[in-house]
Amino acid sequence: MYDDPSGISQGFLPDQGPRQDLSQITPSAFKMMSGISSIPSIYNRTSRSLLSLTQRRLVSPINASSLSPSRLAFSHSQYRTNMSGSAAFFEAVRNRRSVYTITSETTIPDEKIQEIITEAVKHAPSSFNSQSSRAVLLLGAEHKKLWEITLNVLKGIVPAEQLPATEGRIQGFANGHGTVLFFEDETAVTELQTKFPLYQDRFPQWSQHASGILQYIVWTALEAEGLGASLQHYNPLITPQVLSTWDLPSSWTLVAQLVFGKPSAPAGEKTFQPIEGVRFKTFGKQ
Repeated sequence: MYDDPSGISQGFLPDQGPRQDLSQITPSAFKMMSGISSIPSIYNRTSRSLLSLTQRRLVSPINASSLSPSRLAFSHSQYRTNMSGSAAFFEAVRNRRSVYTITSETTIPDEKIQEIITEAVKHAPSSFNSQSSRAVLLLGAEHKKLWEITLNVLKGIVPAEQLPATEGRIQGFANGHGTVLFFEDETAVTELQTKFPLYQDRFPQWSQHASGILQYIVWTALEAEGLGASLQHYNPLITPQVLSTWDLPSSWTLVAQLVFGKPSAPAGEKTFQPIEGVRFKTFGKQ
């Protein structure tokens, strides 16, 4: 369980520890409790999964003896995951956006960012449990170095009249706090192709599916912590330089770059194409 500055997480979980004798609760405290008693428990499988992957703060059921007005003054964000079923998951899905205007500041410690990526890499699904996805976190000078490399590569291929716009875009990425590099280890893919020849032509595609899932988990988790991010794809142009600069295995294929930082402007408006009957169809509904 992660640190909970409100102190609420010191309460007991269901079926863990003694029940509080309600006779000990003062009328004023009982009145305050009634306002939150209808909040569904977050300790269901879907919400726990979301909390694990996004590293959100856990809020446990309250030990009534520790209630006080000051400890009930939570922010709205502390109850963002107090939803039943898939509601908390889809809240995170809706809030994840492409944010291009970011600063070098961060809303969470770098150690927390490392935890998020570690948990995502560990739990992201992959075909045949191949666990072929790899990730590299670049911070500080290493983050800036990546975008210097990218700009130098682009200067050799971008037309002169387009270069100022390209430089501005790359500088915007360099202004961020960090970058997550996503790779797929081709050794893992090749081993599966050898072991299961019947599916050998499908494993490269399934490997990309695994990478996409990992990217989405990390992206959504960073957003849940107040960071903004956008996914870039300057591979394969920068792949050789990336592998050599950070001494990474030659079997790693660069797939995407997730640049992130503290948002300095909101994401742009998002429009949606029709869903029912166009992008989604149902057959056999009872």
